[in-house]
Amino acid sequence: MIAHVFLKNKLISLDSIIPFCMQLHEKCGVEFNFIIFDKVSYETIINNNIVFGDLIARLGKITNLGSNGYKHKYIRKLYSILFLLRVWIRSIFMGDILLHFGLLDEKIFKGFARFIKRKKIILVESNSNGRYEQEFKNAILRSDNIDYYQFRLKNSNIKLTERQKSKYMRAGRLLGFDKEWNYFKHPNAHQSKKIIYSHPEKSSAWVDFLVNNSENYIAKEINEVKVKNKIVVFILGHIGHQNDERKELHFKKNFIDTLVAITTIIPENKIFIKPHAYADIELIERYISDANKVSEGNINYVITKLHPMVLASSAIFSVFNNNSTVIKEYFDVKLPVIQYIKAIPSDMIIDYLSPYPNFVIKDSFLDFLNAINEIMEDDSNYSQRFFTKFDYKFNCDNVSVIPQKLIPKN
Repeated sequence: MIAHVFLKNKLISLDSIIPFCMQLHEKCGVEFNFIIFDKVSYETIINNNIVFGDLIARLGKITNLGSNGYKHKYIRKLYSILFLLRVWIRSIFMGDILLHFGLLDEKIFKGFARFIKRKKIILVESNSNGRYEQEFKNAILRSDNIDYYQFRLKNSNIKLTERQKSKYMRAGRLLGFDKEWNYFKHPNAHQSKKIIYSHPEKSSAWVDFLVNNSENYIAKEINEVKVKNKIVVFILGHIGHQNDERKELHFKKNFIDTLVAITTIIPENKIFIKPHAYADIELIERYISDANKVSEGNINYVITKLHPMVLASSAIFSVFNNNSTVIKEYFDVKLPVIQYIKAIPSDMIIDYLSPYPNFVIKDSFLDFLNAINEIMEDDSNYSQRFFTKFDYKFNCDNVSVIPQKLIPKN
């Protein structure tokens, strides 16, 4: 059987569904055909995310059906139409299933999807960590074309447009990562089977992959046979794409402080700088050069393309100058998190705060140094970070999920 996954043009949807796909592939032998409609996102996955590229090759393949960025756009469109036609035929007459994050309920796609049995269509939550009220409010300011049901909202005072209230949905199965997902409350949800795939980050296939492969990925990144010292993970936001000079100045100050602080306390531990997919790498390199000018020692760093959870396996702690869904992921696997946001003005800081870090540094560079020292003095054995896992079982005839008890790794 082939499962065709219609990705949204953001890495978060792929990041959310990968553990489920790995588990289904391992337990039922399902092959995956990932489909995306944006060339930049496609190239980011293939060229700038080594782990995703390797995983997709294990699970099946990925195809870009977008025409933007190509010279022969009409030929690309014809290719896309023929490709999708083959997908529809296989889904109608064979056992293939379709997974999507809302695309098949939009415009021309929902017309095609009507010919496919509902039970073969699975609508998936777009963020395994959940999307909540503040994100919805920020998104609605930019556009009213926001899928309210893709959030987890409890506030009944939020005013919805008629378009949002009557959002079309036709799926035989709803795959969410928490019972509070709004699609479970959709008016048509009573016609769909509800699957709650909680804690995807603890899926046994995903955890086993991380445990067995992460150190090799990291060693290869730094051209070593074996990782000698624990690393520090520095996750970046949209540096260079803020379109706001004021914000860029704040990010630059925090960025330089972060590199200087780590180099001051633990110069022998390499800093793995993980840029956002759309960050300006040349600007980041200039910031690193500026940090070297004020640091007592040379910045020991590598700009990495590795997945954040691969990095977590060999990290002693992580640093963020922004808010990020990765903070919650690191919190869940007990990787210490420092959020250093000292240069952010008080009137902006609310947008950067996360409830999950072990340390939130807003006032003092010295507090930052003390936080690093406190983490380094803790003798916790972080090598057991991925110790626990769920061995999710499937009924491979209808791909329904039956969570089993928590099974420790032997």
